[in-house]
Amino acid sequence: MVQTNHQEPRSAKESWSHPLPAGTDFYAMLRAGDTLFATGTRRFKERPYFKGYLWTHSAEDGSQKTETALDALPAYEGLVAAAGRIYLTLQDSRLLCLGTK
Repeated sequence: MVQTNHQEPRSAKESWSHPLPAGTDFYAMLRAGDTLFATGTRRFKERPYFKGYLWTHSAEDGSQKTETALDALPAYEGLVAAAGRIYLTLQDSRLLCLGTK
């Protein structure tokens, strides 16, 4: 007989929540410092094609800082932070570098 140290799962305590507009789909999210970066789309009923976005939110309270429209859809899981910059891949095969030079 195999014995395991099974423990009941603990519930996570919610620190904050932020409502998202209807039709918002996230493709990637990461935290860098005190900022959450997220990419995704927002589906519109009047247009079948999606538009890409980069959003920033406060990691402290979830409040939205910025919303930037992208000229192409972001790639799934295509968001990386390194050396003070954000690297974002797009579905049109481009890599964007965002941050200070």
